[in-house]
Amino acid sequence: MKVYKAIQNILLILAGFFIVSVLVLFFIFNIRPVIVVSGSMEPEITTGSMAFIDGDLKEPDIGDIIAYRTGKNTVTHRVIEEKGEGYITKGDANYVADPAIVSPGRVEGIVVCAIPRAGKFISYIRTPVGVIIILSAFICYIMVGQIVKRRG
Repeated sequence: MKVYKAIQNILLILAGFFIVSVLVLFFIFNIRPVIVVSGSMEPEITTGSMAFIDGDLKEPDIGDIIAYRTGKNTVTHRVIEEKGEGYITKGDANYVADPAIVSPGRVEGIVVCAIPRAGKFISYIRTPVGVIIILSAFICYIMVGQIVKRRG
């Protein structure tokens, strides 16, 4: 019973810390995550990473990795040159620069960090199988709690 309570308290503290951290990052510091789906920035940012974009930083220097919109997609590439009308960008793993100039209005922010494989995990738990696994784990957690409560 004591072990279960200790585990329960640790999980609640971790969940609370996670929720507060996310709220602080998103709403106070204007940092948002994007999942990197291609290898164009490898080895700096690997496929399946979660990159964090600072939405308050919209005036990059040459060498900064920026996030910008192209239709419904967000692209994370490095600024290699600045022109009067915008930025020339290129993925580190690409041989040539991106064909279009990124206007300052399309820049969503500068990448401040990336967590390898975190995007793959988030993408997986968004699938039907991932949702079933998360729900099953939650139900098992509740069942174990009830069993411990009745035996204790």
